[in-house]
Amino acid sequence: MEHGYIGIDFGTTNLKTAVFSQTGELLACLRSSTPKPARDGGGYCPDEVFGLIESQLRQLSRSYSFEGIAVTGMAEAGILLERDTRKPLSGIIPWFDQCTGPMAQALEGKARAAFLQTGLRNSYKYGAYKYRWALDAAQRAAQGTIWLSACDWLVMRLTGACVTDPTFAARTYLYDIGLGTWSRERMELFGLSGGGLPEIMPSGSRAGFLRAGWLPGAGHVPVALCGHDHLCAALAAAHSRPGSICNSMGTAETFVGTRAARPLQAADFEAGLTWGPFVRPGRQYWMANIPSAGLCMEWVRCALPGHEISYEEVERALEKSAGPAQAMFFPWLSGTGTPTYRADLGGVFWGLTPACGWGEMVNAVVEGLSLWERCVLACVPQAEQATVCAAGGACRSAAWMQRKADVLHRDVFCSSIQEGTLLGAVELMCEVCGLPFVTPKDRGRLFRPEAGAAERYDSIYSRYLEIAGMIQNRK
Repeated sequence: MEHGYIGIDFGTTNLKTAVFSQTGELLACLRSSTPKPARDGGGYCPDEVFGLIESQLRQLSRSYSFEGIAVTGMAEAGILLERDTRKPLSGIIPWFDQCTGPMAQALEGKARAAFLQTGLRNSYKYGAYKYRWALDAAQRAAQGTIWLSACDWLVMRLTGACVTDPTFAARTYLYDIGLGTWSRERMELFGLSGGGLPEIMPSGSRAGFLRAGWLPGAGHVPVALCGHDHLCAALAAAHSRPGSICNSMGTAETFVGTRAARPLQAADFEAGLTWGPFVRPGRQYWMANIPSAGLCMEWVRCALPGHEISYEEVERALEKSAGPAQAMFFPWLSGTGTPTYRADLGGVFWGLTPACGWGEMVNAVVEGLSLWERCVLACVPQAEQATVCAAGGACRSAAWMQRKADVLHRDVFCSSIQEGTLLGAVELMCEVCGLPFVTPKDRGRLFRPEAGAAERYDSIYSRYLEIAGMIQNRK
């Protein structure tokens, strides 16, 4: 039986389990659609989620002997449990559930002070709000309960250990990134005194062993919590293009870079970014995000035409529409994210005419995403000329990536590494736990801005910013 390292990604769109060799070769990957969450805070059904992951692991165990399991995934989702029995008191509330919107709005006046302690912009997404909401919904006091991020909970189901890592802790809005500990002050602010939070362990360290009897040899298989999926993707990207900006393109899209850890300053707040602990000690990440980038494409591909359009048809539409789009699209289906952080705004088409068919609207969505990305990256002047190292399903579209390079006026490197987020998690686990591993060479494709791109898009970008300001000021 072939040996391999397992990576598990608890994602918004898919649950994925992959096997990698010691040289980083992807040997197998299974995926299932992440179950649809119940509305109004009901969340994902824990047993349904774990059943899918358990099934994937059992299927892979027939062909591979596990040498270690690395867990990564979405950050702000979480679940309320009884502290002693670990019985669920809520579903796994997804990051995008806006049931906590009114709570976040009530604390908007404290956002600047909170940023200097947490590195985060005030948002309904964070675990603090979800913990408080789940307690109220269950009519429970904080005493005798514990809040786990979604991946913390998955590790607990696999090992019995109740732990988290700094990157997941930081996205709860209850973590002091300067001290590297849970903040009692913030627990009190949210009425969570007496509540429980897991022990914080270094990213990639062994949380425990796979529960004995679950799979052959399970009791000897280490399980590591490797942190926020976008940061694992950034770790993998750093090997492809040192000094590059990692662009993780999924349901949400992020840009990630790092610096040496230091206390946050007012200038960091003014930059419009969020900050937090990186998966490697002594480093901080900055992050800029578009909450619904991939979601915009899925919407225009499936919901807008009334039936599902294939990715091949999307690519043909982009190739046919080689120039700037007739209409402008503002990709705010889940709010704006960086740099304005407006959860109340929705997506907008501007300048539609009867001549704008479905293909032209696809063109406008891709171009609009790139124009808003340019606005987002303007918050990072020190990385003005840095290459964007992109990973995700969109990288399979050459037309999309060329448009991205043209609009951004910078090189875009598309990784050839399959499942880079999972690879980054496995690499981190092996590095921290002392397991043998060789990082594979990335033979991706480089897209450079075409001649004349600056002339085509500079004036469009100026107009785009003008219209974006008009839309936001009308709300």
